[in-house]
Amino acid sequence: MRTIKIRLEIEIQGDFKSFGKTPDGQEVIAYKLDKTYVRKYNGITTLKTESKEGVTFKHLYNDLMRGEEGVELLAYRTTGKNKDRKVLYWPFKEGFRNCFLKKGYQETLDFGEEKPFTAIENGETIEIVATYGSADMLFDINDRPIPTYLPFDYCSGGISNAEYDLGKLVEILSAREDIEFLVPDKSHACEGQHIYLIPYYNSSSDRNRFVEFKWFPSSEDYALIWDTAIKRNYEYPSTRKHEICHELDLLGIKDARIDRPDD
Repeated sequence: MRTIKIRLEIEIQGDFKSFGKTPDGQEVIAYKLDKTYVRKYNGITTLKTESKEGVTFKHLYNDLMRGEEGVELLAYRTTGKNKDRKVLYWPFKEGFRNCFLKKGYQETLDFGEEKPFTAIENGETIEIVATYGSADMLFDINDRPIPTYLPFDYCSGGISNAEYDLGKLVEILSAREDIEFLVPDKSHACEGQHIYLIPYYNSSSDRNRFVEFKWFPSSEDYALIWDTAIKRNYEYPSTRKHEICHELDLLGIKDARIDRPDD
């Protein structure tokens, strides 16, 4: 049996940039590591360098320089209406707040800010925020809600011909800059501009048409919704956003509402 001796060394060069602290005082950094693998065999030396960027706590940087895994935080860039906003998500202080959002919110959040160190080096800003994962909500460093879009259709948001004159509703919403109309699944036949049929298995004689859209609320409107839910001490405040939006008429669609005896 023949034995071959290969010597392998790893050289690590690194740098980091601090960009904020978590509410509990931990300093957060974006780092860049260049790992050079030096392979020596039979007098021949080969080099291979791998670069990696990430986000972690400052007190764990030395662990990364020693080649240990450390604790990785996740940095993302928001897209859509907030496409220039970069944010950092970190395991927050209570409940189900964590580093994950549901897959459906990929349209709002870009899951893959892979070079936070380079972003900061280029003068871009990364914020420290937390997610309320079970409710698809974001909170800033002061624990205030950061607006993400609210979806409306006949299932979530109560937008059907049972509640609204849909023609008038579309007219009102079309004048707003914070509304994006959606085209639902192809199984929904079109019934005029932005008006669609509710599938037969969910429809009734007086509830068979709907409009689907996204609302991108301002920070003020979103905070008003959240604060209202908190003041009322709802058990699950994040589930009452649509209800409060309608109650306060934040979309300005009250005039399109259909008056019913039981309203």
